Amino acid sequence: MKMTRDEFDKRNRENRLHVALIGMSNSGKSMTASKWNSELGFSVFVVDEAINRSLGLATMSEAANWMGYPFEEHYQERKNRYLSLEREFSKVAIPVDNNFVLDATGSLIYGDSGLLDWVREHFLVVGIDVGERFINEMVEDFFENPKAVVWQSEFKPLDDELDTQALRRCYPRLLKNRSLGYERLADVQISADLTRDPEITGAELLSIIREELALDAPSGA
Repeated sequence: MKMTRDEFDKRNRENRLHVALIGMSNSGKSMTASKWNSELGFSVFVVDEAINRSLGLATMSEAANWMGYPFEEHYQERKNRYLSLEREFSKVAIPVDNNFVLDATGSLIYGDSGLLDWVREHFLVVGIDVGERFINEMVEDFFENPKAVVWQSEFKPLDDELDTQALRRCYPRLLKNRSLGYERLADVQISADLTRDPEITGAELLSIIREELALDAPSGA
């Protein structure tokens, strides 16, 4: 949803500012949403948590074990199940009387055009840019703390590779391709340096996003 600073301020004052946060796992989406909830009173909906609840999964580790890896026999079926639930839960009922933030899944960008158009129509879409320097950190975190990951065409093992070798080689490519997808979907982008910083307040983050919006059209334009 494209908007100017004036419209942003008006929606914020009237408690009808709706923001979707998109980006990779560990980019600071949930930290930002939590700050807006606790400090500014935003309502929050975390799509990953809704999916996990529907599957009877309590933790990120359980979700990773359920999904598995792209070389496992059950993976394709469970990936499709996950994406189906993602389509269902991302189209959440939006409060009419409160500012609201949608903490989207990292795989939202793989959604069909109907889902992505719905998100664009109903939310100011804020992409969190992890930048090149976070890629290695995220790769190591993935292997130390596995997550449920939707792989599209990025996993392409070589003939002589072990499965774990293929994962380590292909995962950075997945992250880079996702970065491009988030950039295409986002109305504005902010740096993960900001969203991951515990010292930055929710109000400061909201102000940073506002400054990324277009200036208001001159009178008579």
